[in-house]
Amino acid sequence: MSIHAPSVVLAQPQAPYGPHIMTPGPLWVAGAQLLQAKPDMDLTFQDENLRPLQADNADIVGFNALGAPNFPEIIRLLGTLRSDQMRVLGGQVINALSNETRDQIFGTNILYGNNLLELCTALQIDIRTLPAPEKTSLIPVYEHIADEDLRSYVTLTVDGKLLPKEIAFYLSQGCGFNCNFCAAVKNTKERYRETDVIEKDLRYLMTKAKGFGVERLEMYISNLDLFQTPAKLKEFAETVEKLKAESPGFTFGMRGLATTTAFTHCRTSHPDILEAIQKAGLHTLGFGIDGTEATWALMNKKHNQETNTMPAILACMEHGITPEVLMVIGHQEETEKDMMAAYQITKKLSEENGAISRPHVWKPLPGSDFWKEYSRGKIMDLLVKHPDAFTAFDVLAAPSPVSHADEDIRRTVSAYNERYLALPSNRTASIRPLGWWLSEEQVLENKAWNHGKCDR
Repeated sequence: MSIHAPSVVLAQPQAPYGPHIMTPGPLWVAGAQLLQAKPDMDLTFQDENLRPLQADNADIVGFNALGAPNFPEIIRLLGTLRSDQMRVLGGQVINALSNETRDQIFGTNILYGNNLLELCTALQIDIRTLPAPEKTSLIPVYEHIADEDLRSYVTLTVDGKLLPKEIAFYLSQGCGFNCNFCAAVKNTKERYRETDVIEKDLRYLMTKAKGFGVERLEMYISNLDLFQTPAKLKEFAETVEKLKAESPGFTFGMRGLATTTAFTHCRTSHPDILEAIQKAGLHTLGFGIDGTEATWALMNKKHNQETNTMPAILACMEHGITPEVLMVIGHQEETEKDMMAAYQITKKLSEENGAISRPHVWKPLPGSDFWKEYSRGKIMDLLVKHPDAFTAFDVLAAPSPVSHADEDIRRTVSAYNERYLALPSNRTASIRPLGWWLSEEQVLENKAWNHGKCDR
């Protein structure tokens, strides 16, 4: 007797402040792993930022959370499903929650994507056939996405002109550092995808981009620190150059993140690699400056050195790379003196050295060192009762009682956040948090203010 193969929908919820098309990278990687293990599975990818969810005929519906601000929409979507549809939640932020907290926020009878054995059992997949992320090509996912939708991820039209749109490209995972405010997978060795897989995926996207009418592929590279494994970065640059040679006139543009420490080391010890990745297409580099030495001690950001900051910014400018100053402000126990010093650094680098200001407000993010203690507090009951308040975990959002309980501290952090946002070079959106501490009128005002805004 044959067992009915389940039909599956994997969906990206709408962005917190209205539709915003961006690459649902983790969702696509998970889907690609499943498709490589079972190519004939009945799997559909949907994105609420393109159109409303249509999952009535699905046996299994999975949602990807990019962060806590996605929680209100996920809660709403879960409420639209039938009782006989299996619910699956995935994403790094979901994996950072305890089982008790997950049940408290989303309810019970939900399968979580990090439980691979249960997931594979539900999908009738032998877990032993599931490839590692490093061996996973995303082409099976690209082929499952209609050209109309894939076009929306890699192109955009501005004033009637077709332009390349930045797509997230999975190059590596892992970071060797251990900053306590960070919610990423950290304190682990960086793991690159296999070179032949990278080359195949880039060639596929290049061919598609050309078919859509653009001669350039813009990419946000997934590496948490682009220069922490120089030899692998060189391989990637060589792969890009190989593809450019195959298609004269086609170019690649790249944006990435880096620490000033790894960047400075690469520039000093491997200048050819810095030149190679810039020639391949690197045009923007965001440095996690995040304050001064006093704040770095609070953050466990031991790898930062003040002596590396200015040389890294200047070296970027020399190589035609736009530097971005990423500054986490309002960290627990950070003094006003330290906030002022960090602001002055950003202002100087911006006004005198052409750097872009990218401030972010400290939050007790799920996955950070602060979350476990925080989630045990009474505030979790308030968050569950008022799920819109999960938007207060957005690092773009102004300080709130969710992130900074002390009113005086909150007022100080808010003032410095406004100063950063007022810098001419600022590229961070101004987001106002939602929550129980606001009147209904204030909530409506803040929703209107936030509508349509995003990080990029």
